Amino acid sequence: MLERLFFLYIIVAFTTLRGQTTLTAGDLMMVTVNADGDDNFDFVPLVDLESNTVIYFADNAWDGSALKSNEGTLKYTSSSSVSAGTIVSYSGSLGGEWANEDAGFLIAATGDNILVFQGSPSDPTFIYGIGWALGTVWISEGDVSTHNSYIPSGISTSDNTVVQLGTSDNYQYDTDNGTSGPKSTLRYLIAQNGNYNFHNSNFFSALSGSFDVGQVISGSSDHFRMMSSPVAGEIYGDLLDELWTQGMTGADATSGDANVWNFDLANQSFTSDPIEDISSSGESLTAGQGFLIYVYTNTDNSGATNDLPVTLSVAGTENSGNVTVPSSGSIADDAWAFAGNPYASTIDWDLVTQTAVTTSCYVWDDATSAYKTWNKTSESGDLSNGLIAPYQGFWVQASGGIGEVTIETADKSGSAGTFYRTFDDNNRGQAVFNASSDGHSSSNYLSFYEGGTVGADEGESELLLPFQASSRVVMMSVVEGEAHKISSYPYDHEGTVSVPFDVMRLTLEETNYVTVAEEVTLTWNLEELPDHMELVLMDNATDAETHLDQESEYVFTTEPKGSFSAIYDGPIGTYPVLGEPRFTLNVTYDALDQNEDATLPSGFALHPAYPNPFNPSTTITFDVPAQSRHAVSLQLYDIKGQLVETLVNEVFPAGSHSMQWNPVNLSSGVYIVQLKAGETVFNQKITYIK
Repeated sequence: MLERLFFLYIIVAFTTLRGQTTLTAGDLMMVTVNADGDDNFDFVPLVDLESNTVIYFADNAWDGSALKSNEGTLKYTSSSSVSAGTIVSYSGSLGGEWANEDAGFLIAATGDNILVFQGSPSDPTFIYGIGWALGTVWISEGDVSTHNSYIPSGISTSDNTVVQLGTSDNYQYDTDNGTSGPKSTLRYLIAQNGNYNFHNSNFFSALSGSFDVGQVISGSSDHFRMMSSPVAGEIYGDLLDELWTQGMTGADATSGDANVWNFDLANQSFTSDPIEDISSSGESLTAGQGFLIYVYTNTDNSGATNDLPVTLSVAGTENSGNVTVPSSGSIADDAWAFAGNPYASTIDWDLVTQTAVTTSCYVWDDATSAYKTWNKTSESGDLSNGLIAPYQGFWVQASGGIGEVTIETADKSGSAGTFYRTFDDNNRGQAVFNASSDGHSSSNYLSFYEGGTVGADEGESELLLPFQASSRVVMMSVVEGEAHKISSYPYDHEGTVSVPFDVMRLTLEETNYVTVAEEVTLTWNLEELPDHMELVLMDNATDAETHLDQESEYVFTTEPKGSFSAIYDGPIGTYPVLGEPRFTLNVTYDALDQNEDATLPSGFALHPAYPNPFNPSTTITFDVPAQSRHAVSLQLYDIKGQLVETLVNEVFPAGSHSMQWNPVNLSSGVYIVQLKAGETVFNQKITYIK
């Protein structure tokens, strides 16, 4: 079947849209910093650079009004055009594209920062800042030193254009954490301390390879592309209006064969009657359904307005909840289905649930004229470890029965794309909060783990911001001035940790979100909160104090705090922090029982089901160790090896857990319980007697 589909020539590729010499904040990121050796570094432009583009790199601190005059500034002048995503290295030697602008560039191993700007040292326009120190790099008051700096105007921690690393001398971004996506995604990934390798004495060699920047359609020849939509209830025209289309109402050219097709499951072919009206409300995009579009590349076809590359951007709210492919019906045995990533975040094929579907997915790469594949069972293939990008369509095949694929929000990946939720290797528990108002709701998580720090660390992740939406309520933790969906804190700590967080009630007015006063009910779930912690909620507006173990909810009215734009650079961004956070959550730690770990499982285990044989149900118990972030899959198979039911596929906290299985419409017989977590697999026979 794949041979019959070979003609598709389809992929979503990532390059950049713009080529210009004048940069804006976040158009460049540092990916290597060596404070030892020759004080060398690597940077990556996230837009194309034309020849003779001038960029300054200063180890000077910003004192609030100017750069310090007693430190150094490097001047980089591109000798030729530089494509977005290219890794550019400073080796520590002057000459060629590199020159001293003033004094001598010298970064300190004990703590320093690098500020990137255009213009001139006396009149800079800042692009980016990165720093490392034993203490706080970016300060808001007091005198600057060789170890810290004020954050210059135009860049900020809230959009990941200002980054604080840790206390080591040398850092290099770990490319395994993702090198593809729109600028906003790459800024987020590269800005996370936990995504870096680091040394205190050995410096890093120059980073090799390149980054793929932008969620765009690109290419040098006319080809088909496999695509899908990350938004709900929108029409084809919303997604495709930047591409040249033909053969349908609302297209650039209404004549000719239509160049948008859906796949017909029954006939196992693309519809002979293509989409007739991409502007019609009746032709809405279906979550998880892939489709084809034939993409033209030159101005002769595109009318000189839609030439490639073209950024993929669409208004609307991201698909939510779990998505089943196909949306109706099923995939016949041995037949193929054309699926698609339904979310604005990268999904991990290893986490996707397949029912009577092979464990492989297929994406066509027209750059290599071959399919990229990934098999989750053997954990092998050339499709980026099974990561499927936003807007990407892909093939699946039924095997051994009537098939379907279920893609869940928990399948989103933090390795590339926007974080949805994470459990660190040393996760030891969490507190879950929910804010609701007039039918709208928002959740937030506080996670506690060994090795966590007070302040930002590798366990933090940012909010997923919808493209455009109506009224909503938003809840977020505030860590060092940045909004986070999940905040990570130490499991073992002396005293109290104060966690600022905010709740905003938003309405959409044209292209702006406006904060308004509305009643909100705040609730919490402390079932997974470690026993040695006590949570007390402080309302900073009313001075009300709530002990969360004694109350079940807190009702309050939000505050109007102004507005902010609902238009973004790409589909993914973060909510800004407006004014002072409404709440402070005080986490008070009692002395930790040193024998506590002895009660936690030392490894994964599947215990004998009880009762066995059974009727009508049996209880399956399994253990999860403290040092695990693996999703636990608990599945039931018949004696022929056919999947009968998936009880669970998610990450569990450390401890012992039980699931009950009550077979529905199944015959008596022997069944296999399979527990899988990472490379660990347990199997157990159980007998059902009617």
